[in-house]
Amino acid sequence: MFTESLRRGATRGFRCAFLFLLGALGGDLVWAALALSGAAAIAQHAIARLLLSTCGGALLLALAFQAVRHAARPPDRTITPPAARGDLLAGLTLSVANPLAITFWLSVGGGMFMDRHPTVVHVFVGAGGFLLAVLLCDILLAGTAAWGAQFLTPRRMRWCNLLVAAMLAVSGVAMLGHLLTHVLVR
Repeated sequence: MFTESLRRGATRGFRCAFLFLLGALGGDLVWAALALSGAAAIAQHAIARLLLSTCGGALLLALAFQAVRHAARPPDRTITPPAARGDLLAGLTLSVANPLAITFWLSVGGGMFMDRHPTVVHVFVGAGGFLLAVLLCDILLAGTAAWGAQFLTPRRMRWCNLLVAAMLAVSGVAMLGHLLTHVLVR
């Protein structure tokens, strides 16, 4: 999320990076709701993990390919960016396709329920506080990426895109490799 949001902010501005991160926050909200409602057991099944890992790895590789394309031909900043829905949807999809998110929310949920009798208020305050902190960090990150764009020459932008592409590709291959190793071991 971090590297793709930086790339979007540097190439297309604050709005695109923020909407991407807002979509990712929506995905976190989906996982939080599932984990805290008890429906997270679905994601513990091998088929669900297989689908999530496959989608997540493929999406990371697709984003890496997109970053390589932008490195080959840096986008013109005078062109109007595409509809906001694409940024929101990309962030949401990447967040929901992340199989590690459910583990995170199960741990957070377990921490919230250390008390034997948690109330709905405990759950909403804990999850809401976390999500509000993430929203504030998203605003800061998108703003930093958009502000930093003024220092990027086309050559530096090309190198940033290549660096982001490498990070996304390594993450995607690692996710798919872990999945393949898990499937072959069983």
